[in-house]
Amino acid sequence: MSHRWISSPGALAGTATLALALVGCDRTRDVAVTGPTTQNGIVIESSELEQISGLDRRCAVKGTLRNDSGSGQRVVVTVNAFNGQGSNIGTAVASVEFVAAGARAHYAARFRDFSDDGFLNDCDRIARIEVADIQT
Repeated sequence: MSHRWISSPGALAGTATLALALVGCDRTRDVAVTGPTTQNGIVIESSELEQISGLDRRCAVKGTLRNDSGSGQRVVVTVNAFNGQGSNIGTAVASVEFVAAGARAHYAARFRDFSDDGFLNDCDRIARIEVADIQT
């Protein structure tokens, strides 16, 4: 599975669910991913890191998932970010309200950390990401 870091000038996050927009791309970086990519009929097809710049600089994860189950489902994807020393430095929780059976959907969320403002601001700090959980 290929995962990239994306720098997106001019993009601002509206919410921590599906409101992240990719406005442009001036560089990408592959990032390693571990953890389950299939659970309860939900398949994570892709994941990318997105650097949201501007006044509200944040790091986010976004990607595509597919519902291979026989019914529509609400999906919650939890992704952890790790630095080069292997320490967990942030967590993102993306919620997709409904994915029809056999359909694909996009997921996106900003990484939260334990800093003063509560958000992981710099994607360059992330060496790998781990899909921690896929809930339906």
